[in-house]
This record gives sequence, structure tokens and C-alpha cells, in this order.
Amino acid sequence: FFNSIQSLQHQKSTRSIEELIGAVEAAFYELPMDTLSKTFITLQKVMQTSIEMLGSNNYKLPHMRKDATISDLALFNVECNLSAVEGALLHLESRLGEESHLEALVNSQEQVESSAE
Repeated sequence: FFNSIQSLQHQKSTRSIEELIGAVEAAFYELPMDTLSKTFITLQKVMQTSIEMLGSNNYKLPHMRKDATISDLALFNVECNLSAVEGALLHLESRLGEESHLEALVNSQEQVESSAE
């Protein structure tokens, strides 16, 4: 999506920051709404896959054949499996607990080192 806007923006000659901002805004409005809708559907699908992978980004980008399978791009939303969300939240809670524990260990070690000086 941003590449599309940037491509449209580069077609306009600008000499100042104000002109550049105007060109970017104009490019945004010139971009077809379907392009924006497809971009956000892809973002939703990527977020869904990341949740299912417990935050990992080691997966292939999902393909949905948006043009062939979605009749109204503007109204479409990706639905996420409730058990996947619950599992991801449990995993996140566990990771935050581990992080807090490690931070406490580091802080206690720093206190030991500073009192030894």
C-alpha cells in the first residue's frame, strides 16, 4: 500500500516539505479504495497467523485470492479462532512472567555488585 502511495507521490514534482506532504495526501486519495482494503485484509491475515504462531514471524505470507473470494472488500474482516487467541494470551502472559523474573535477577545482581564496591 505504501509503495503504491509512494509511486503516485513520486510522479509529482515537489520543492518543499509542504508540497511533499500535499503530494502524499493527494496520492492517498488517488489510490483506489480496493487497494487499501486488500492491504488491511492482508494485515489482518498476517496478524491472525502471527497469533496462531504464538508471536513467531517464521511463516509464509498467507494467500487468500481476495479478488476471487471476497465480494465486498471494504466490509470484510478476518475472523480469528478463539482458542488460538486464548493460547497466544497464555503464551504472552508466560513470557511476561519470565521477563519479570529475569529483570529481578539482573537487578538483584546489580545490587550485590554495587554493595560490594
